[in-house]
Amino acid sequence: MNTAIKNRIVALGGDYHFGGSTLESDLRGIDLPKSYLIKGFEDFLQDTMYEKLAEGQPVLDAEISYPRMHFQKRLFTPFKKGTDDHTEFGDLDESMIREVVGKESLEFMIVGETDSFPNFYFVCLSDQDRENPVLYSTDHECFFDEITAEGTLQDFFHLLVSEEDYCEVVNQLTAVLQAEKEQ
Repeated sequence: MNTAIKNRIVALGGDYHFGGSTLESDLRGIDLPKSYLIKGFEDFLQDTMYEKLAEGQPVLDAEISYPRMHFQKRLFTPFKKGTDDHTEFGDLDESMIREVVGKESLEFMIVGETDSFPNFYFVCLSDQDRENPVLYSTDHECFFDEITAEGTLQDFFHLLVSEEDYCEVVNQLTAVLQAEKEQ
């Protein structure tokens, strides 16, 4: 994994142990301690939270339930005969997925799951760029019938809000809300 990914994992309070011989082993070497708010979370705060901030009261990260990303390291192998995924999802349109992913081997690792759109973020384990593979997404409504290239794994880790990011956003929002209250 590249240095920017390593630095972001640390900024998120996580840890990594790379050095395996595959992308899968590198992804399995990432440990993140919690679920994370997703950038733009401030647009989804409940009214009571805005009121608390306007009054100068703290709102903790853990009090905000949406939108959150849960980091995962779950294999998804619908095209590998003999796997549970193949039994359950073996009727997926392989040609459509190949068209978007462009890889010969279609084994994936789901790295993130949300309760917002899109629901699942994943990488193709045959991606040749182990330093920063392409990130894809799909939603539970059209699970793997529609997939989108979302950028890179580095972009994915920047979707997640670190403690520093959280404090910065909340401090800015508090200042704006208090200024509006004073007017």
